[in-house]
Amino acid sequence: LIKDPKDINARAEIQWLASVAHNNFLDAGRIADWGSHRIEHELSAQYNITHGEGMAVAITAWVKYMAGVKPWRPALLATRVFGVDAYDHDEEERARILSEKLRDFFRKLGLKTSLTELGIDDKDFEVMAKRATRNGTVGHYVPLDAEKFVDILKLAI
Repeated sequence: LIKDPKDINARAEIQWLASVAHNNFLDAGRIADWGSHRIEHELSAQYNITHGEGMAVAITAWVKYMAGVKPWRPALLATRVFGVDAYDHDEEERARILSEKLRDFFRKLGLKTSLTELGIDDKDFEVMAKRATRNGTVGHYVPLDAEKFVDILKLAI
């Protein structure tokens, strides 16, 4: 669709995949993480941005954070989706590369990939983190408390 917005087959494929993702078919039989989505929900609740704009920022920061904390899943995604060689890069490097690849992909789509680009600074980070984690933690891959939530938001600047 980037090359040809009128390509009906490409549009149909994207719409089908969006339905699959939106209806949680890929989560069948397992626990999904949703940590990056919780971060985005706070961003779009606090600021006038769309879910897609917020996810482009939140997921790249979340992956960057996970690279230093628990890199194996992002590293696997980097290898399987973007072809990052597991023999040339350790897990942490592959996870960091994934963050860069996602950022580049989102930019190619015309999305902003940092809070700064969206005109957002750090003044509301603590408020958003406390609101998001009011019942404990968010996410399952690495449960995020308010402090970790803020750390990820800082990576998004």
